[in-house]
Amino acid sequence: MQTQPKILVREKVPARFADVIKHVATLIANGDESTTIESDDLLQDDEHDYFGGLIDSDEMEFGFTFFPEPFDEDAEDGPEFACTEWTYILSKQQIADIASGSLGELDMWRCASGDCANRFATADGYCGKCDI
Repeated sequence: MQTQPKILVREKVPARFADVIKHVATLIANGDESTTIESDDLLQDDEHDYFGGLIDSDEMEFGFTFFPEPFDEDAEDGPEFACTEWTYILSKQQIADIASGSLGELDMWRCASGDCANRFATADGYCGKCDI
């Protein structure tokens, strides 16, 4: 399925997601198995509304999906419109920098329509709202 054009934006790392990253940095430092096995969902927490994991062990890159707004169970347009998602691909160094507070903003991609609150790690990110 073809994606719609995306626009590069600079976004502040949400405080709840920064808390997640601080926890992940501790897990990485401790060699926790959840950060050494490639997976897209070994790391998750309903309280902080995210899931993710190590996506490239050679490059030590982690992928995360974060839900910055509450899930809307009554979304008029159906389940694919029920929540806002932000996707991140972060290096081990970026995780350490976010955890230490030295990195507070990241380049992300948003839909060109302007009405969509989703954000993506790459320009070809798939949006369940706009790329249908």
